[in-house]
Amino acid sequence: MVMKSTITLQFTNGTNALRLASFSLNWASVPGKTYQVETSQSLLTNQWSDIGDPVTATATTSAQAVTLAPADERRFYRVKVVP
Repeated sequence: MVMKSTITLQFTNGTNALRLASFSLNWASVPGKTYQVETSQSLLTNQWSDIGDPVTATATTSAQAVTLAPADERRFYRVKVVP
């Protein structure tokens, strides 16, 4: 369950077009549990890549900062519990 996301926008290439530069992915967590944020370009391939290191929860909400590359047009994200 994603609880809240903070979005940062930036101007690119000197145009008036806004582009998402980064955001904070926040989710409900259980203190002591470890989570891994993953990303994929497609939901059809089931190919996921880790973003950063695993996060060990210290409270009931955890977060991971996500920075997007200029070429990222579409991304999907998930948070998994690490056994």
